[in-house]
Amino acid sequence: MQRVALLLALFVVGACHGTARTPPHSVADARRASTTLPAELTRLNAELRKGAVHDNVFGLSIDDPYRALETDNGASRAWIDAQTARTEAAIAGLRDPAAETRLRELLSIGTVGEVVQAECRVFFTLREAGRERPALYALPTCANAGTELPLDQPLVDPESYGEHAALDYIFPSPDGRFVAFGISGSGDERAILHIYDVGARKLLADALGHAKWSNVEWLHDDSGFYYSRYPKPGEVNYDANAEDSYFTKLFFHRIGDGADADGL
Repeated sequence: MQRVALLLALFVVGACHGTARTPPHSVADARRASTTLPAELTRLNAELRKGAVHDNVFGLSIDDPYRALETDNGASRAWIDAQTARTEAAIAGLRDPAAETRLRELLSIGTVGEVVQAECRVFFTLREAGRERPALYALPTCANAGTELPLDQPLVDPESYGEHAALDYIFPSPDGRFVAFGISGSGDERAILHIYDVGARKLLADALGHAKWSNVEWLHDDSGFYYSRYPKPGEVNYDANAEDSYFTKLFFHRIGDGADADGL
């Protein structure tokens, strides 16, 4: 993904200069190369089309020749690998090393993401240079907010949850004492909702699963919050084949309680 973003930015930079660099191959060359299917990809296309299906939806005839790609197996993974190799081969000739080096320098600066005020604290996400994903920080905005963690010590660092973990959302409590946040792994966005006690500078034991894309609404006294989540095993509408996909419901969680005590 970074490689593709870098390539797109490269074209923009080239267009902004009076003298455009000429890459080793033209875009037309890359397009011609992309229309020529490698033998292995041709074979995989034929194999996957054997799983073609025909649906009739409200009287409308719909053909789906590549339904087999919706199943994670050896054939679908081989198809993805073949398509990736084909794409990389097509864009390899468009690379401009000098522009790429300069763009890496420009894109290495840190970026500030979501910013939320909660009384005397401001919570914000920050991705520093060299990091793939942002972490969560907080700063005081009034004298009685207390001493905060320095900026080189985030409240929540998703990298501490795993190499590919990500911070999906943040919801500070009204007075900023707590912050509820979602952590997911491997880019699946299937977050677990956690709670950080900012005043005590510690992560609470509360961990609420199936909280993908959750919304949180705190009580004014910070004692708990309402949140949305998907069904878990054993609950109505739980579907093991489409976990965390449908039928979100609203629950109430009181700080310190286990997830099983949360009322619908």
